[in-house]
Amino acid sequence: MGTKQAQLDSIDQIVSRVDEQDVDKYRTPTALKVQSTLSSQTQSALTTDSLDRSMLSTDYTTEDETRGAMRAASSLSTTADEEMKSQSAHELYEILGENDHFATKQKFAYFSIIISSVQLLILALQLSLCGVAPLDINPLVGAYPDTLSDWGGKNPFLLKEGEYWRIVTPAFLHVGVIQLLVNAAVQLETCALFEREWGSIRYLWIYIISEIGCSIVSSCTNPDSIGVGSSGALMGLYGAKLAQVVTQVCFDFNRAEADSIRLEQLSSILCSMSIVLGLSYFTYIDWAGHMGAMGTGFIVGMISFSRPIYNRTTRTIWRLAGIILLLTTLPLAFYLFFEFIKPDVDYTILSMVLQLDSATNSFY
Repeated sequence: MGTKQAQLDSIDQIVSRVDEQDVDKYRTPTALKVQSTLSSQTQSALTTDSLDRSMLSTDYTTEDETRGAMRAASSLSTTADEEMKSQSAHELYEILGENDHFATKQKFAYFSIIISSVQLLILALQLSLCGVAPLDINPLVGAYPDTLSDWGGKNPFLLKEGEYWRIVTPAFLHVGVIQLLVNAAVQLETCALFEREWGSIRYLWIYIISEIGCSIVSSCTNPDSIGVGSSGALMGLYGAKLAQVVTQVCFDFNRAEADSIRLEQLSSILCSMSIVLGLSYFTYIDWAGHMGAMGTGFIVGMISFSRPIYNRTTRTIWRLAGIILLLTTLPLAFYLFFEFIKPDVDYTILSMVLQLDSATNSFY
């Protein structure tokens, strides 16, 4: 009994030590780290007899769930011989390795759900209070252009007048039902996984900074338009994910930390980005704003995902490069907009012109 308890305590200490070293849960799953750390004698004592396999039924498991599975599997079998015990342990690690593709920091994507709910509520209020524009004005089944501006859409003329909240508020507005459905699907599927993997605070930080980059670049390149939509912020999240994968591919990581981000993610990211950009061709989305958001997200990703780089000098240089780029590109864009860009019209005044000529609107 004493030996059994000592082995249980040993496994628990190993898992605790791994959790302390792996504050960001987007790296190697705990189960695989425990496998590489346990001695062969301890591994041969493991059995899957008491393993609750319902804990491993999902593709993505949290660290707490993995740790609970390891504890349940650590009871000793008094009847099985050493060879069968060792085989059971091997099967256990295979199950954990196959199911825990990407270790996540949390079980739910809180901000993805909240933001999507707010966007749906705002669109419903717009349509109920302000009406639905004819399809020849807004083919995406939504409000009139002046409504989008009144509710906080990107309006460079008003932005220069001091309404600075318009840099962020466009992310919570949408042109119409069709655009909202597309963005919400991406936000609640792929981007929700990013939030679970990175944590809600990091996710929100990237989301907001990317939306700022989208709005200011769009205001510089297309100052005579109204713009709304969250796809710019979503492109920033893709840019950050791309930075995370590129950083691991280009630099040496601690081997204990580098296995959870797989190159297969890169193909998924590029595919999703292609879909969003492809849809933007049909929905008058501002391409310049998208590219600005993706570039901003990539820069923020350089800063956020540099910690696992093995070499301290390389890590410092890469992170410092991201900080310098962020502190120069965004202020430069703001300077160019406020000093040199002169919007020709105030769309809140000439809303009837916009309604008659919807092709002049740029929705993102």
